Amino acid sequence: ARVITPNLPEAEKLLDRPIPDEASMEPAARALADRYGCAVLLKGGHLENNDCLDLLVDGGETHRFVSPRIPVEGSHGTGCTLSAAVTAGLASGLPLPDAVSRAKDFLNRALRRSYRLPGSPGIHALDQGTRGNP
Repeated sequence: ARVITPNLPEAEKLLDRPIPDEASMEPAARALADRYGCAVLLKGGHLENNDCLDLLVDGGETHRFVSPRIPVEGSHGTGCTLSAAVTAGLASGLPLPDAVSRAKDFLNRALRRSYRLPGSPGIHALDQGTRGNP
């Protein structure tokens, strides 16, 4: 794999240790990168902050991607959307940090345009047809 994209609960399971805050994210991402021999995009959306921090560790470099939290109750598929958009960026020839940045922008647009699914109890769908490249 070129990059893995765990969220915090997944990373905690893989490492068998808690990642309770932003300060714990970089050591955790580095440990995962060492263990799996690839870049790690550790997604911090599960932290209770006003902003969402995603941390990319790629070789000796660390990149921070911060975006405002977009409150969407019952959203599903954000991680899958982000990883698919990163993959699209890589496939189009972007360097990994640029692919992640573009993917985060795409996800944020999709979240802002999300809508409640008719007939479903509280589940919101992401608008992945949002304009702009992933």
